[in-house]
Amino acid sequence: MIIFYFCSMKRTTIKQPERLLQQIEEYFGSSDESKFAAKLQGVLLLLRDKDNNCSAVARLIGKTPQTVAGWVRQLNRGKGGNIAVLRDKIKPGRHTRLSKEQMKNIKDVLRQTPAHFGIEAIQWDGNTLSTYLDQKIGIPLQLRQCQRILQRLGYANKRGRPDSHN
Repeated sequence: MIIFYFCSMKRTTIKQPERLLQQIEEYFGSSDESKFAAKLQGVLLLLRDKDNNCSAVARLIGKTPQTVAGWVRQLNRGKGGNIAVLRDKIKPGRHTRLSKEQMKNIKDVLRQTPAHFGIEAIQWDGNTLSTYLDQKIGIPLQLRQCQRILQRLGYANKRGRPDSHN
């Protein structure tokens, strides 16, 4: 539990701070617009307090000082003064076949056993995930693509077991 003290005010606490921190960080990473808002918040902290530097702000917002300094460099390019330069640029590359919502649903699915979905397997691996996606969602993905999904979602050994290092 985190405890905050304010001048003469009563002590304020936040219950389940780790859980809330994770939810907030996931939100700020969930869309281009929320990532942009997070960058603006960091720059705002620099602008509001002249004693703040990139290291202090980075500690507050959970980024590296180099990241915050990069935002400042972007803002100062050319004539400066245009926050739009902090928006993420469109990245080239192949579009994913699964939406963010589908990936979220897959993460929930992996918490159940394959048998729960009528797939004859003891645990999740690339093959069982491929079968599930093809049969239940109608998206055929190759074994290796499914292994990458398992890895991206934090499942170790590509076998549907949560990675103990995450």
